[in-house]
Amino acid sequence: MSKAPGGGTGSVPLACFRSRAFLAVAWLEPNGFTRLSVNRTEWDERKQRFRDDISWDDLQRLKAEAGFADFCALEIYPPDCHVVNVANMRHIFIVPTPPRFMWKRAAEESETA
Repeated sequence: MSKAPGGGTGSVPLACFRSRAFLAVAWLEPNGFTRLSVNRTEWDERKQRFRDDISWDDLQRLKAEAGFADFCALEIYPPDCHVVNVANMRHIFIVPTPPRFMWKRAAEESETA
């Protein structure tokens, strides 16, 4: 089993987005999901890693700027035995339909009920 760029097996790059502060790559995963991988562009010399502190607001904005504003995305926190932490990078998975457990604004809940 060979590893494709981006760490997954069989992941295919779809698009790359860069600003002064962030780099985001959209990947098509073999399971059909799209993964958006995000890291800061600033390098922390002291830690020898990309700068961390990517906020929820940053991820929400970057998801929209990458063309996924109308989609839900999930971030996975795996069991400890499956943690891969080699860079200050965040991965969100774009899902085709909102999960049933997703919170919504009160007005939207009453419209769909």
